[in-house]
Amino acid sequence: MFETVASLEGGAAILVGFGLCHLCFAVGVFASYLPRYVRVFMMVFPELLVGSVSVSLLFV
Repeated sequence: MFETVASLEGGAAILVGFGLCHLCFAVGVFASYLPRYVRVFMMVFPELLVGSVSVSLLFV
């Protein structure tokens, strides 16, 4: 049972991460007048966030 709960939390974190990534990518595309490093940050930040959430779930 605990493994199922953990996998569900992990799946939710991944889905949220993908949603954030796509949202940020869309914003980056529409805000193409922004400097390049801002768009790169907006694409990379959600992946880092999901990575930290996934790691923290492993140690709970």
